[in-house]
Amino acid sequence: VRLAREHPGVYLDLAGVFMVVIEADQRISLINRKGCEILGRPEEEVIGRNWFDHFIPDRLRSHIRGVFEQLIAGELEPVEFFKNPIVDQQGNERVIAWHNTVLRDRSGRITGTLSSGTDVTDQERAEEKIRQLNRLLRTISDINQLIVREGDRKRLLEETCRIIVDRGGFRMAWVGEADYQTGLVRPLAQAGFDQVYLESVEVSLDDHPR
Repeated sequence: VRLAREHPGVYLDLAGVFMVVIEADQRISLINRKGCEILGRPEEEVIGRNWFDHFIPDRLRSHIRGVFEQLIAGELEPVEFFKNPIVDQQGNERVIAWHNTVLRDRSGRITGTLSSGTDVTDQERAEEKIRQLNRLLRTISDINQLIVREGDRKRLLEETCRIIVDRGGFRMAWVGEADYQTGLVRPLAQAGFDQVYLESVEVSLDDHPR
């Protein structure tokens, strides 16, 4: 306890996880060695910077900043655990699983937050690959069941495309038939995009779109 009080930087470095103190003005006042390592920056390039402007992705910045402001204002109960991406020096995103607590002064006023985080980027990527594989397996299973029960060729193709988009999570799907006289593939069914787009694309039998 005495070490933590007298030498907070040493204590935070011993923790072995990303630890950061963000003041009410959104600037970083303390970060440990692990945090600097994940950000890819030395401590002097981190301390004093606005956490949200420099280390949160653009698409999430407004939302996460708004949550922080509500927290500092006492309008929101602190969430003990959540995950969000941060941006390192190379511009790459790393997903961090955070545990958070608010910091208060002697009068009880909230002055900032102390967060400890674990880099779960590799775990998130592995889990996403598993989710993609499971979606693909479910899609194949649904199509196999469709083949067994659907006797109409046109409905079979149309429903197959719909399953690929709706169940498989693909943006688009289409089925074509080879026309050996023109050397092109003629679309028979599609899902996930409009007919105008499909009509604007020509696919030849030699696999080269025109």
